[in-house]
Amino acid sequence: MNKNELQHEGIRKEESVGFLRNSINLIQAELYLTPRRLVLELDESNFGFLGNLFRFGTKGFNLFLKDIKSVRQGKNGLQRNILEITDKANRTYRLMVQRYQEWEQAIRKLQGAN
Repeated sequence: MNKNELQHEGIRKEESVGFLRNSINLIQAELYLTPRRLVLELDESNFGFLGNLFRFGTKGFNLFLKDIKSVRQGKNGLQRNILEITDKANRTYRLMVQRYQEWEQAIRKLQGAN
């Protein structure tokens, strides 16, 4: 899904984030929240040859808000601004955001509106 499509839906919040593939593998990405979905697009420009080897099999996501089972605050080392999203298939995505509380509130507010 490209940004133009998301803008058409009405982007409510967006941020450059770190996608935590595991506790030591951080991938730069863009996170978008619209009234219908939460979308993570990986920043393909930062990879290069070795980067592509380390991120093999890593994809972003496109989750409808109704498919999000839980939103909670996680941590990674000393960092506590970790947004943990679990979908109905029990896949958990860990994202390093600047302000966890703002993301949680925005997602919950839009989930309640749907």
